[in-house]
Amino acid sequence: MKRVLTGGLGVFGGVVATWFTRRDDRRPLRIAWLACLAVLSFGWMMAQSRGAMLAAGAGLLVLVYYLRRAVWPAVLTIAVTVGAYIVVLLRLDAEVNLIERGSAGRVAIYQWFLDRTTILDTIIGRGMSADVTIAEEELGWFVDHPHSAYFTQFILTGVLGLGILLFVIGWATRCALVQAKRKEALWLALIASGSMALLFDCGQMFSLYSAPRIEFLLLLVPAALLMGRVAAEE
Repeated sequence: MKRVLTGGLGVFGGVVATWFTRRDDRRPLRIAWLACLAVLSFGWMMAQSRGAMLAAGAGLLVLVYYLRRAVWPAVLTIAVTVGAYIVVLLRLDAEVNLIERGSAGRVAIYQWFLDRTTILDTIIGRGMSADVTIAEEELGWFVDHPHSAYFTQFILTGVLGLGILLFVIGWATRCALVQAKRKEALWLALIASGSMALLFDCGQMFSLYSAPRIEFLLLLVPAALLMGRVAAEE
């Protein structure tokens, strides 16, 4: 959990830092934000969480699309930092493979749960308090959660619960697009990065039962704030 949460927090901060590198007119503040971005970029790379890396890519692509040249200093900072991290990693271990874990067993995990999912489970799920662990003797290693917020939501609440989750994310995305048209693309970038981060990790989305896995807050908190803001404006 620490690796995933650390990477997610780093990406969240990195997206915000990228946004503020073009917001501040004073050069010293821009330099300070770029320095923060370099530290955060190195941090999410050190976490070696592929979900965090994908989340960073999604958030940054949104900002690059809407802000164009205004974020090139931030993009260059991230590129240099990632390059420095790879160089350091290779110097420490010349045989390192950044993707050596392959799927990290997720395909086998998903298949194990799907093989035990009934038609009723598909519709309404097993219930939010159902056990979502796999004993070590089943796959050869202990699995403490299904490693995907969306898949976990499906297993526990079926297509009904998953549909509600996707509806909330879709509603937040709609609100974020409205703000992006007003040149406030940060919200859309946070929603994009948060949605991507939860694709390969985290647990239940709508229950404190999933604590201490709190990565879902990186998506639901900005989504709730954004929907409240847009609702107040409308």
